Amino acid sequence: MADVVNNQELIPDEIYSEQYEKTDPVEVSARTGVPYDPVKHVFTYTLMNSVYEIGHPEFSVRYISGAGDFLSDRKIRQLLVMRYLISGHFVRGSGRFVAYREMPWGEVYNANFEGRCIKRLAYTFAGKGSEVAKKMPLLGGIPYEKGDFGWEFEFMPGLTIRFAVWNADDEFPPSSQILFSDNFQYAFSAEDLAYVGDIFIMVVKSV
Repeated sequence: MADVVNNQELIPDEIYSEQYEKTDPVEVSARTGVPYDPVKHVFTYTLMNSVYEIGHPEFSVRYISGAGDFLSDRKIRQLLVMRYLISGHFVRGSGRFVAYREMPWGEVYNANFEGRCIKRLAYTFAGKGSEVAKKMPLLGGIPYEKGDFGWEFEFMPGLTIRFAVWNADDEFPPSSQILFSDNFQYAFSAEDLAYVGDIFIMVVKSV
């Protein structure tokens, strides 16, 4: 399935590339928590249990190790990473998990998120709990005791997602829930957080 395009991705790649090139990598590392190697001029970036080297000042992606290469041939996903390095902040979570609509801007965009992520998660994985159970440990997932099946995993270090799926029955269609550690609001914009949902669904499907 092709990556979903959001409004931010309509901005020419060159704009983000120029902004990225102007960043101070030491400041970026301090702000985001992403380690930077000043000798190799790379950030060490971890996405869903896979490790990459991200070049600076020219943006590049090199897969190092992990569950699989989810970035190198995915330009739109790379833009998400670039935007995080440009403007994201890592703040330690409080231990609370919240739904998308509970984010400061969540109510405005929640209808979009429901269709784009919640319903797609339900209809993609309902009835496939055993299949998902084989994949999630590869992504660093641990069982989350909710729904007919559920899992918890780090999208990035310190940024944790919980999801649960309820299978369809004679009365109800399949349904799902996605919860984010409450520090996601500092790391991503409203549109990018919706795209985080897109990415993890597609990665779990493809791994």
